Amino acid sequence: MPGCVHSRVYPTIVKLVLSTKPDKSYNDLKHSYQIVLLVNNPMYKDDVFVHHFKHYDEINKVSLGGRSHIIVIELAKLEKIAQKPVAEITALERWAVFFRYTPDKEKREQSHRNSPKPFRN
Repeated sequence: MPGCVHSRVYPTIVKLVLSTKPDKSYNDLKHSYQIVLLVNNPMYKDDVFVHHFKHYDEINKVSLGGRSHIIVIELAKLEKIAQKPVAEITALERWAVFFRYTPDKEKREQSHRNSPKPFRN
């Protein structure tokens, strides 16, 4: 099913970029972010749970100015992180564990319990 996710991600970010008003320059584009939370089926076969993409011309080594971002968070890859003590995980990891275990109240609350910096990294 990962191909199915790809087919939904790209049109959404393109709509954000193309929504620039006709009288404005593309150089005036604001940063646009699309955050995709995948719960059950990882998209990539690695152990990394966050992938951050920017549009980039691979051949000519030119970016679109870093203005369009797609962030894919694969929640199924969080089992090892969820086992760590709260003091040893980052804010991003805490929030990912929170979202991963939303139906499980005990694990969800554990992701923020006794955190010295609950909402900042």
